[in-house]
Amino acid sequence: MLDESRAVLVNAAVGSGKTTVLIAKALYEHAARGVPLREMAVLTFTNKAADEIRERMRAADPDAGDEETAWFGTFHSVALRLLQQALPVGELGFTPSFAVLPPDEELELAERLIDTHGLCVKYKNKLGKRLEAFASGRSLYGVMKREDDVGRLCELLAAEKLRLNAMNFDDLLKNAARLLRNAGWSPRRVIVDEFQDCDALQVELLRAMASPETKLFVVGDPNQVIYSWRGGGKDIFRRFAAEFGATELSLPVNYRSSATILEAAKFFLEDRSQLEGIRDPGAGIVVRNHYNPFLEAVSLAETIWRLHETGAPWREIAVLFRLQRQSAALEDAFARRGIPFAASARKSAKEALAAETADETDSPAPQEETTEDAVRLMTLHASKGLEFRSVFIVGVNYGLIPLHTSPGRWEEQEEERRLFFVGITRAKDYLELSYYTSPDDPRVMPGKSGYLSMIPARLLEAPDDAPGEADLQGYRRMILENRGKRGAKDIFEPERTEEAPAGAKRALHPRYGEGVVESEDETSYTVGFAQYGTKTFSKDFCPLEFL
Repeated sequence: MLDESRAVLVNAAVGSGKTTVLIAKALYEHAARGVPLREMAVLTFTNKAADEIRERMRAADPDAGDEETAWFGTFHSVALRLLQQALPVGELGFTPSFAVLPPDEELELAERLIDTHGLCVKYKNKLGKRLEAFASGRSLYGVMKREDDVGRLCELLAAEKLRLNAMNFDDLLKNAARLLRNAGWSPRRVIVDEFQDCDALQVELLRAMASPETKLFVVGDPNQVIYSWRGGGKDIFRRFAAEFGATELSLPVNYRSSATILEAAKFFLEDRSQLEGIRDPGAGIVVRNHYNPFLEAVSLAETIWRLHETGAPWREIAVLFRLQRQSAALEDAFARRGIPFAASARKSAKEALAAETADETDSPAPQEETTEDAVRLMTLHASKGLEFRSVFIVGVNYGLIPLHTSPGRWEEQEEERRLFFVGITRAKDYLELSYYTSPDDPRVMPGKSGYLSMIPARLLEAPDDAPGEADLQGYRRMILENRGKRGAKDIFEPERTEEAPAGAKRALHPRYGEGVVESEDETSYTVGFAQYGTKTFSKDFCPLEFL
């Protein structure tokens, strides 16, 4: 904080309080060094972080209003305000009242141009990615051997946006950087949060902001680089230090997680010495084997209900998964059990800006982080930057965690490992990891991921011996116990719309719940399920348990 170098790079370990340090640096430069807030740019990746910084500034300086903190915000929102308020956009052919074009509207515009001009553009179902690839200098796409008309499309699209007085999100960054180089103005201080998430356009904006007199202070964690597919990468730290001659500092101490959780997380780092902790060991890590995602969700709902009954607030509990579609089974089970939940995915800076610039007749975009007392259901990517007292990571099977990667693509494999590290380190006190015996997805391998084998047995709460089929007995027991409660609604099985005939044979399926055997022959059973209809099962591979 007190370092007076022209550029400072802070390598901040997970849970080390990097946002607190960033805020303290901004306050110090303003209060102790006398730098006006209007001459500082504080760049973040979420509106939540930007709002927190502004609130802390106002608490320290009541005069720190919106005008003084105009350059505090996400990269895109700061670029937008610069173009509207401080930079000569007329030189580029725009007016300060230009519109911001959301991705879906730009795609519609591009599709109209293709039709109007009779262009030949391949892979139209991936048009957005094709336009992004061409803008970054990659003209060929996929297995294409010859160019098509995507270059001509980009020229027509640029001209049409100029005619409409509209920019897309990448245009905001590119145009702001272009005008800043000759504007004769630059902030005296530039402070950047989550520096490891910067892509090429954001780094270019940072470079354009920095005159020789500007002092730079960036904070990030190379162990949390999980967006390389968007243009980021671990070498961003090395390149920044080399270009600006940065002084490198470190925040190695994690104040968040118990010593047991932290030690397990270290096995997913390239250099385990980079992370230190100060907390006691706490509880061991729990590893559970579930038969499939459906039964896992039912079991997890019961576990979280009991956890809440011991005093844990709903909002201090999170369930993390690799893919958004895994949320459906959890949402259904939680709704049946009466557990409040908030399902969310991490909003990109572009999505956040779309919410800021949308008209009021438009639908509001979802908030980055809800404040309601509810269990959080989110992807591992969405969980970055958050922390919870108790964390459950589901689907730790190969094909989910880690996701399938291309042979020889070590950077993809390393990023999957770092993503799991991010998930583990969201937990403060309790961590539970689970995998499936029958994943219900041919792309996912049954049985535990190799990641679970990397965690030493001494860090686990108990040996993981029980096979996934044990879920069936537990599920049956819960149904029978619930059925015995007078007047209670059966929340562990699909509701039946009609009574089964007297003497009818009943069967329990791990996914569809309890059903009635409608017919049987030498090779199969036909079973009716109230919410799923009639299903036929081979006797040779029968998943049914008869009641």
